[in-house]
Amino acid sequence: MAQEAQVRLHIYDAAEAPVSVILRQGPSKHTRMIFWDRRDDSFIDGQWTKHKVYLDRCDLSPDGRYFIYFQLNNRWKDASAGSYTAISRPPYFTALALYPQGDTWGGGGYFVSNTDYVIRTSDDNRDIIGRAPELRRIASDTVDPRSLCASFYSPRRFAAKGGRLYELTEDANEGRLIRDFTNMQFERIRAPYDWRNNEKKGLA
Repeated sequence: MAQEAQVRLHIYDAAEAPVSVILRQGPSKHTRMIFWDRRDDSFIDGQWTKHKVYLDRCDLSPDGRYFIYFQLNNRWKDASAGSYTAISRPPYFTALALYPQGDTWGGGGYFVSNTDYVIRTSDDNRDIIGRAPELRRIASDTVDPRSLCASFYSPRRFAAKGGRLYELTEDANEGRLIRDFTNMQFERIRAPYDWRNNEKKGLA
């Protein structure tokens, strides 16, 4: 099968800002996080992950600053317990908060505000990283579902087909091509906020 047919784009819009996160998936389980500023259609191509991301268990904070995702890494004996929910700063997967799950029955979460979020896991599962002190986990039974329906209004309409992103227009059958993400190759990228090397040097 051609590379073009293996690439899929999954878009998560911020509710209070004209920005989005794109998860570019393919080939196989390789996924890249990309930050999209819809005001000028500029992009920041971020980190890749080789582990499976559960696309229906992800969410972007209303201001677009943080991203929740659920991932399976199959490392059942390490601190992540083989699967986990994490919070990162787009367009990077490097976790600021990480909640071990240990299975794929639950996990993932969503933002209630720019600072409050819900994790779909046991209350006994605690954040093992603690690098997001400005954020607060809250219980799901304290959330009014009606408060989650707001979305940032944009007169523009978009569609993803394969690895291409289009703006839909009235006078075009397919739409205006914004960007083709098909021809991307895996590369290692370090998040600018990654503290791990600094800790080893005694700097964090």
